[in-house]
Amino acid sequence: IALAPGYLQREWTEDGRRYFRYEMDAPILNFYSFLSARYAVEKDVWDGPDGPVSLEVYHHPDHQYNVERMMEAMKASLAYFSRAFSPYQYRQLRILEFPNYASFAQSFPNTVPFSESIGFIADIGSNDIDYPFYVTAHEVAHQWFAHQIVGGNVQGATVLSETLSQYGALMVMKERYGADDMHRFLGYELDQYLLGRTVEREREVPLM
Repeated sequence: IALAPGYLQREWTEDGRRYFRYEMDAPILNFYSFLSARYAVEKDVWDGPDGPVSLEVYHHPDHQYNVERMMEAMKASLAYFSRAFSPYQYRQLRILEFPNYASFAQSFPNTVPFSESIGFIADIGSNDIDYPFYVTAHEVAHQWFAHQIVGGNVQGATVLSETLSQYGALMVMKERYGADDMHRFLGYELDQYLLGRTVEREREVPLM
């Protein structure tokens, strides 16, 4: 299965090769991803106030551990952001697993590539911070902050999108797990930030 932002228009096989054509129905940033794998697909629907949104998680067939957790995070995030900010602008939302060549997730229009290492193979205990849920909420927030509200093409533009997405994800975490768990996560984030500063070789310039 090959995937890219947009809506699948056509799928066909020619000379032993599979082809997929995607189109978007509105202008988007010149910023997109392409992924292809032998995926298993989990599907659901979020019944939002502005109509149904198709939800899909594309994953390695053996990596089902947190798929339902991600699906619940998508639903909770869509509900909160639609209520707090504005309607979701697409008819679908998809999470796509990729191998642990890197540990990140990144939001593209209606499409979120997501490393196996920070979600799909995570072992979340009862006392652990639910970081697959949080990362999902953060990336869904980018559907608003970076794909509805877009910063200018200047240094520091990502302060807008990352800060607002971080805030939105924390509010979803607070609704789901309570203020104590949200603050525990903020403590973890602070520790990671301060640890990063100990090996920073250049001066910090996010707001300069």
